[in-house]
Amino acid sequence: MSEGLLGLADYRVDVLVLGGGFGGVAAARSAAQAGASVMLAEMRTYLGEELTATYQYAIDPDKLQEIAAFFNWGQRELMMEGTTESLPVLTPDSIKLKLEDVLLEQKVKLLYNARMVEWTLDRNGYLVTLTGKFGTKTVRTYQLIDASSEGVVAATLPQAELRYRDRNVRVERMISLRKVETGAPDESSLREAAARLGLKQVQAIPAGSEQGHMLLRFSWEEPYAQDPFWTNQTEIKARTISMDLFRLLKATEHKFKNAELINGAHELTAAPRRRTQGCDVSPYMAMPGIWIASGNADLEDEASAELQRNVAALARLGHETGEHAAKAAQENPSQLTAATAVTVSHHSDSACGTLPTIHLTTDVLVIGGGTSGASAAIASAEQGTSTMLFEMNSGLGGTGTVGGVDSYWFGRRVGFTARVASQVREEHESMGLKWQGATAEKWNIEAKMFALLKMAVEAGVRIFWRSMLVSVLKEGGRVIGARIALPDCLVEVRASCVIDATGDGDAAVLAGAPYLYGSERDSITMWYSKVPQVKPGLYKNNFTSTVDVGDAEDYTRAILTARRRFIGYDHCAYIAPRESRHIVGEVLLSLSDQLALREWPDVVNICFSNYDIKGHSCSDWIRMGLLPPNLEIEIPYRALLPNGVDGLLVVGKAISGTHDALPAIRMQADLENLGAVGGIAASLAARLSVPPREVPLHLLQQELVRVNILPETILSRAPRQIETIEQLEDWVSKLDDQERLYEFANMGYEDVYRERIPMAVVCMADSRVIPLLRRETDNPGSPRRLTAAKALAWHGDPAGIPVLLEEMERFLQFDELPGRDTSIKYVTAPPDHGAMPELAYLLYTLAMTNDCRAAVDVANRAVKKLNPTWEKFTDPKHGLFYYVDSLCHMAERLGHPDFIPSLKVLQQDPLFSGRTSNVLLQPDFFEERAAYLELVIARALARCGDKDGLRTLAEYLGDVRKILVRHAHQELSALTGKAFGQDGMLWEKWIGSLDAWQPCPWKADAIHR
Repeated sequence: MSEGLLGLADYRVDVLVLGGGFGGVAAARSAAQAGASVMLAEMRTYLGEELTATYQYAIDPDKLQEIAAFFNWGQRELMMEGTTESLPVLTPDSIKLKLEDVLLEQKVKLLYNARMVEWTLDRNGYLVTLTGKFGTKTVRTYQLIDASSEGVVAATLPQAELRYRDRNVRVERMISLRKVETGAPDESSLREAAARLGLKQVQAIPAGSEQGHMLLRFSWEEPYAQDPFWTNQTEIKARTISMDLFRLLKATEHKFKNAELINGAHELTAAPRRRTQGCDVSPYMAMPGIWIASGNADLEDEASAELQRNVAALARLGHETGEHAAKAAQENPSQLTAATAVTVSHHSDSACGTLPTIHLTTDVLVIGGGTSGASAAIASAEQGTSTMLFEMNSGLGGTGTVGGVDSYWFGRRVGFTARVASQVREEHESMGLKWQGATAEKWNIEAKMFALLKMAVEAGVRIFWRSMLVSVLKEGGRVIGARIALPDCLVEVRASCVIDATGDGDAAVLAGAPYLYGSERDSITMWYSKVPQVKPGLYKNNFTSTVDVGDAEDYTRAILTARRRFIGYDHCAYIAPRESRHIVGEVLLSLSDQLALREWPDVVNICFSNYDIKGHSCSDWIRMGLLPPNLEIEIPYRALLPNGVDGLLVVGKAISGTHDALPAIRMQADLENLGAVGGIAASLAARLSVPPREVPLHLLQQELVRVNILPETILSRAPRQIETIEQLEDWVSKLDDQERLYEFANMGYEDVYRERIPMAVVCMADSRVIPLLRRETDNPGSPRRLTAAKALAWHGDPAGIPVLLEEMERFLQFDELPGRDTSIKYVTAPPDHGAMPELAYLLYTLAMTNDCRAAVDVANRAVKKLNPTWEKFTDPKHGLFYYVDSLCHMAERLGHPDFIPSLKVLQQDPLFSGRTSNVLLQPDFFEERAAYLELVIARALARCGDKDGLRTLAEYLGDVRKILVRHAHQELSALTGKAFGQDGMLWEKWIGSLDAWQPCPWKADAIHR
């Protein structure tokens, strides 16, 4: 890389390719093969957009042969089972995987969910700004190749021209069906359906032998308008046509009688809307250093349209463009000087290009159209306020639709959620599908997506798909709008009130709101989900590993890895993190609040769930063994209001709460209602011209009662009183050693636990309860002696230690530590649901007593009996994960050097050593969980005064899994008070300079309870 490109930028490459279609991948490959450093930025979460975004999987045999030969692929590897080389239909995942492998083999840096918004040309080359879930990143490059179907760079050039003007444009969409009867449908039925719906053509394409799978291709001519949102509006229309066509064929053609609509294309197939004038060198060079490798180049209309449909031609064009760009970058980068800049700007020695900016105003702006966002927008518009909704995907519903999690799991089915379910049932019935809706009934994803769209359109919501938040607009400390990138333009929206429904608090973070990431202790989150479609229409829920949504590379890594964990027909476009950021609001919800059945004066929603943590808990409640029952949990309005930021409401799973508070309040049904709460509150704020903080609570709650989100009783209830000493005695008397704390979790799906839990009351009581508990532990005949000892440990009182040790001896007498012998509902691969062996609960509890003598002896004995193996580690019943974590928890909480020998034994075991990784693809998710435990052991060593622990933490700063990097950096900073960032070399140099390292016990605080 030339020194000319050095300077402030997140990345520096010779060639930057924008767009991961066939042309973009070919361009990146050829440039890399020519020796250039290359990055490819794709705004979607998959490659091959010309086929995969449009569902154009039925491909001409000659074109398939040509593209397979071009990339050296076997044709059969790409094709659906049951199709032939004379009538080939491709498998979506095979295309996406093959194209990704092309880039990985050439070491091309790939970024998903990355969209260009502007570029600057100066004497040092191009500085390109990308935006995505990660915020913004800048790339320094010599050569810029626009291979996007939207013409994202072409849109920034002054010589670009919008085409078609007063002409009709042929538009095409594909939908996917299953359970179609064998044999070709009657052509006259297809022609009649086309005529009735005003379509040019309807074509049925058999897509394999699996479950009567068939593709329907339909097209029509749409009047073109010089409107930047023409594509968006046409896509909304296309979804209505899709449903009308499916219902019509189902009613009139017998082969479709039992058919199910399972998928619709994410995007339409249409000729490029824009062309840019080429230079003398080539019609594909817009200016020196900028190449257009798509139908947006300087071509005639027919040639442009044909190129965009021909993936083989696009690949050839991309290959040639990549070669030219690599040669120019390596041989003559100095051509990018002021002389080049003059071709664009005659008045300066630099030039820039920014996407065209459209200015809009609205009462309520909703950013994110997922589980909460769609509800928020609909509820806001129904209150009479103008509402705009910007969604990153190509349909509404988020996790429950484009994310593939196609059923409710717990949650209250009242209020707005009941209305959504009713609309989904109506769409099911119109599609000939059954819908129960009472328990965990699965919905048809297209039916739910269309139900939400229909509700939004009828309410008057203005919807924008495939949009990415760039920045928020502020006046002082108040948010007044946002800048949002659409595929080929920027929209600047000013609003009276903004709702962050991104699910990750993206807008709130950009506005400066404080946040926690995942677990407060170590940033570990619940597992994300990228749902595979095992077969057409059959989705498989999964629980795998972690992702840092704010890190561009980790977001991409998670997508690449997830696609290789369950290879089948396809994967959903949306990667759905169960947990990421927790925006810190005026109230931070905790698991203690939930177990106390806390009643909030500003309650705005009630959630219902079991403790559904798909991941590792960091709460002392769970560590002690109290697994919460199915609870109804109140959400206060203040949890929606970010600290230090006004004009903004946060809805969805990013509301203010701890890691262990989230599992019970994240259910889709409850988040739909929460979104409606935000929409109603934002509408009130806009109509009253006040910030969200100043919305009259009584008006908001009255409206929420009216729409049945809240029960009327909350308007007149009295606050709960503090227990008297007599009441505390009564609560202690209700403790029972025969009632195991984890058994609270074993409830029926629809059962609700509405009583206060004695153990929770006793542990959250003040110091008056301690003598009452000691009385029980001093009495050998007490039926509550062990439970009282656990409660004393919770209060940090050592009086119950002999009772705990006596109980632990039952399990330590064996040659190996025993596994879990109890059944806990809904448990998957460890760690999950806090389901661990009885001894592990006791180890965690002993740590709370802060008694070093007892803990060291127990730890030494337990480590000798551990005998780690990979089989034990992956076994949901054994509990090896929890044993290691609990032993380390004892050590780091007490911070005594006597723990070091036992910790060294763990550190040197092959299962927990050398787990750092720079391998991008790691299909076995247990590898990450083992690496997490290596970090846990390291931090325990460091807290006990061993420098080796610090060294291991520093090694993890170079790991490819960015949540582990967060964990290591967070711990190093907390231990040392040093600010070396995530630079592992600086940390290692500093650690090497230490003569000694002193113990530093970890102090638990209220947030971990």
